[in-house]
Amino acid sequence: MGIARSMCGALISAFCFLLSAFATPSAFAATLSFEDAVSRATALRAPALARLSSISTRTTPAIRAEASANRVETFSNLSPGAVRYDAMTAIVAVDYPLFERAASLRRSESAKTDALLYQQRAVDEADAVYRATVEAYAQLYLTTQHIELMADSIARARQLRERAKSLLEIGQISNLTAAQWQDQALAIEAQLLDLDLQRVEVETRLKLLIGDTTSEPLEVAIDFVSDSYRTPTEITKESLDRAALYEQRSRLTLDEVRAQRRPQVLVSAFAGVANDATDESFGIYGLRMSLTLPSLNSAIARSLSAAELELEEASRARAEAARQLRERETLRTLSLAAAEKRIEVLGRATFVAKQRQESIARLVAAGARTESDLLDAAAELAKRESDLAGARVERWKLQRLASRP
Repeated sequence: MGIARSMCGALISAFCFLLSAFATPSAFAATLSFEDAVSRATALRAPALARLSSISTRTTPAIRAEASANRVETFSNLSPGAVRYDAMTAIVAVDYPLFERAASLRRSESAKTDALLYQQRAVDEADAVYRATVEAYAQLYLTTQHIELMADSIARARQLRERAKSLLEIGQISNLTAAQWQDQALAIEAQLLDLDLQRVEVETRLKLLIGDTTSEPLEVAIDFVSDSYRTPTEITKESLDRAALYEQRSRLTLDEVRAQRRPQVLVSAFAGVANDATDESFGIYGLRMSLTLPSLNSAIARSLSAAELELEEASRARAEAARQLRERETLRTLSLAAAEKRIEVLGRATFVAKQRQESIARLVAAGARTESDLLDAAAELAKRESDLAGARVERWKLQRLASRP
């Protein structure tokens, strides 16, 4: 009877092992590189950057076409009745503003700034997709590493459960000791199930980012040795800096309001034909010049004050953005240095945990310690190795975000 229960327990353990093996990524699954994941996520979610078309800075005249029909009735003391006069006119007028070269340049610069702001929004959206892909890819790799690092602990936990059953059957251990060993082994196996669930969630998030609708598991890999890392350089892309663009647009708005207070000269040339009631046609042509003095308009003065305040606020926002950028760069440098130190310390802790496990294994072989103590040492080693893997992945994430292309 005891032999039958032992064989049944062995079959159950083998079934659990196969189930956990199928729950992990298939060894034959194609490896998804980080570059491929970013490329697929960007193509699916990030908008394409707007290309700036050439904006003309020339001032072109405005052309107007006018047609009118007139009827005039007049009364005169010299004539017995009303005098009626009918006429139809058709003219074409050309209006051209003088001294508008600077205004045309300002408007073209304003249009380019608006286009660059749209481009900056597209860059921000692409950067958000990149950061989400880095996070999901790193989490999937780290969870997979945790599962692989727990393989030894899982095997020892199953051996401990079988050992507890066999020793309990022959009466070498008490029911309390057997229950404690069973509980210890089940706690280790429950951690594996939690990691399997976590991997399914992270894998689903990464599939959603890259648009993968298949049911095949994803396998990812990070090469910490050959993975290139570029030291972050000072950001010089002022044309794509949002704060700088807002300041530039505010300055252009202020210049435009100031220009509206200057005298404005408009030249209009017109030519056309007229036809009166006697069906006689004659030509009409002329040149007209108009002068506008908007400096006396109080509305423009209010707009000028508002534009000056807006420019001051934009300048303050740009200075704050520059300060935050310097703080982020300093924090990133400190974080990378801290990650290096953490990896070094965890490497030593992992070495100590491995030495302790080997020592306890020798004590178990000599009969001085129990297999339960060996399982604790294996679990401690797996935890240290998982912490070391997490520190390396965190450093990889910092490097990837720092060397954002």
